[in-house]
Amino acid sequence: EIQINEKPSRSSFKHLVYGLRAMFSMFKNEELLLALPPIKSSKALPAVLSQQEVKTLLKTPKLLKHRILFAITYDCGLRISEVLNLKIEDLDFDRKQIHIKQSKHKK
Repeated sequence: EIQINEKPSRSSFKHLVYGLRAMFSMFKNEELLLALPPIKSSKALPAVLSQQEVKTLLKTPKLLKHRILFAITYDCGLRISEVLNLKIEDLDFDRKQIHIKQSKHKK
């Protein structure tokens, strides 16, 4: 249930503005000029873990395979979906590389 007084999320607002721009560009009517200002990007910085927090996080799993998955996820900056889709053939031990297939948005 959506509250009427709720502010839309930044993402929803961006989609709305882009949709309006597309709609008005389809009309191409000189009388319907609409100047929508560019959307400013968020200046908020992501939260960063301290070295001690990372060490604690990597030591938390009891099983070695879980520790390895945590370490790979952290060291390579992988998304959860990328880690879940990893197969043994994606690991190139000779070149010390991991091949990531179908990342975000199936790109």
